[in-house]
Order: sequence, then structure tokens, then C-alpha cells
Amino acid sequence: MLAFKRTAAAALITTLAVVGATFVTTTTASAASSWKCEDNSHEIDDNNYDGPWPDNWDVTVNTCIKRSGSYVYVKSHVSWDGPTYGQVDDSGIFDSAHLTLRIRNSKRHKTLTYYGIERALENSNSNANYNGSYDTRTYKWRAGSYRTHVAPTLYLNWNNDGDGDRGQGFAWTKKV
Repeated sequence: MLAFKRTAAAALITTLAVVGATFVTTTTASAASSWKCEDNSHEIDDNNYDGPWPDNWDVTVNTCIKRSGSYVYVKSHVSWDGPTYGQVDDSGIFDSAHLTLRIRNSKRHKTLTYYGIERALENSNSNANYNGSYDTRTYKWRAGSYRTHVAPTLYLNWNNDGDGDRGQGFAWTKKV
């Protein structure tokens, strides 16, 4: 009977140790995997228009980063409140438009480019009001043990203005 009590006590202690370690590991892992996000807004002027109607685009970019071991994950959500133009779904507002996400640490860097945002920016509702949003995919990048952050830049090339791509930078995220 004494051997049974010792075996049962050892099993109970082992179970408690495993449960305790699992709880600590789960708590630490979930805390480490939380997203660090940076919200930033800018008003961008349409240089092609000098008339009496509003022409500015209010753009907000929410860029997020999180770490899991030696990898970081990055993603971005862009939303805008654009003006009302005279044409619905005008594909001629921009010659081109793209969003870049620059991932950087002290040893490496990577730039991701998203061209799909041009189609989203030129898509209006039935009243030709250009409000909308665009989400990037979540990107996994090997950062090693180096603290890493990410910054978005929105490049707009207004149709026929002759200025080419003009970038509007947004704030860097916190390092993870």
C-alpha cells in the first residue's frame, strides 16, 4: 500500500509540474505573439485639381508587427476618405499607385511592394465617392534575434501631372 501511495504522489507531482509548465509557456507565448501596431494619418492633396471642390484624400495606415521566435509577421490596413469626382470608378486618377512595407533590423532589411492598392483607390461607390480600404497579406520574415520594425510608404503617381511617384511615409512600428 505504501508503494501505491508513493506512485500516486509522484504521478500527482508530475502532473502538476506539467500543467504548471504548460500554463507558464502558454502565457509567455501568447504575450510574445501580440501585435504591435502603429496608426498614422495624412491628408494627401490631388495636385491635378485646383478648382473649388474638395480634392484631398485623408489616408490612415495601420501597420502591425509581431514576433514568434526568430520570425516576425507584418501586415497593414490602409483606409481612405477620398473626394467625390465626376466619374464613377475612374481608372485614370493615378498613372500608378503602390504601397511598400520596409522591414528592418540592424542586420537585414526587406521591402514588400503591393500594387493592388491602385485598383482599390480608383474604385468608388455609385455616387463617385472614393472612400475605401486595402489590406495586405500577413508576411512572415526571418529576423533572427534582432529587434525589428516596419514602416509603410504610400506612393501615388497622379495622372498626367509629370511628377512621377511621390511617396508619403508613415510612422515606424515599435521594435519587437
